[in-house]
Amino acid sequence: MKYAAVGNFITNRLQFVDGRVVNDVMGGTAYGIEGLRLWHDDSSIICGAGTDMDKHYGTWFEKNNLSREGIRLLTDHTTYNYVQYRPDGTYYENSIVGTKVYGWNNFGYLTPTAADVERVCGGIVGLNICRGLDHFFWSEIGKLKNSHCFKVMWEIGTSCCVPENLERILDTLQYVDYFSINFPETKSLFGVETEEECLAKLKELDVEFTLFRVGEKGLYSIAGDQHWFVPCLRWDGDIVDPTGCGNSSTATALVALCEGEDPIMAGIMANITAHYNVRQYGPVFDMSHELRDEMTALAKKLRAEYPDQPAPLCQ
Repeated sequence: MKYAAVGNFITNRLQFVDGRVVNDVMGGTAYGIEGLRLWHDDSSIICGAGTDMDKHYGTWFEKNNLSREGIRLLTDHTTYNYVQYRPDGTYYENSIVGTKVYGWNNFGYLTPTAADVERVCGGIVGLNICRGLDHFFWSEIGKLKNSHCFKVMWEIGTSCCVPENLERILDTLQYVDYFSINFPETKSLFGVETEEECLAKLKELDVEFTLFRVGEKGLYSIAGDQHWFVPCLRWDGDIVDPTGCGNSSTATALVALCEGEDPIMAGIMANITAHYNVRQYGPVFDMSHELRDEMTALAKKLRAEYPDQPAPLCQ
């Protein structure tokens, strides 16, 4: 693998504000795989999973030639999660859905470790990590990063983003190259209210790049003391399911930066991934080269609309 998504592979039950309920939807770090694989073939996942994973999702892995080398089978059932959306776009989640109680109790021993990363990181160029603030995990990732010279994108979890965690987050960022956070999380973390205040705080972070996601408006690409707004793409079809737009767009930004694109292009490619992610329940099923060609052409067209020419972060 050249690129890997590191996190929990989850099956979701989704309840939307309009009353729709959709069961058994692939989620969690599957969206990270999507964001990587849409743009680069040599991408997959590092995770723990249940033995039912192949039964439910094997066809998707095979269709997209996804390696299973980073997956450790550790239990009978893959983590099951209940996601209930609120009108403001935030959500509540738990993991007891009828008789399916294999949820949060799975998170502990199915959460990938640094040892899982070490087992397969020989050819890794970039890791997209969805993880909390566990110091031991991050310090071990730091050691691997130093010895294998890969880049790390960290998509922080919502529950971490409270003021009392700020010092721990700043400490964790020493192991991180690229950072991804959304608007509500940033407001909560820094105790601010406006996008302008959030941008000012995020520019103070000691990372090369921050993907600041502002919901259906779009996102900001931040590098050094500069930022660029990249508006969300619109299309004529139905918005079927926004779940995973943050996960998938974050992973795409990692690929873009590692492949030598500039921060503006990274934001554009991230938005394009989200643009395709909303069209179905779960990740895109067929991540074909034809689809990639279509997405690449759109990215080039949109990039031409920006006069700025910031330097790529990876030369």
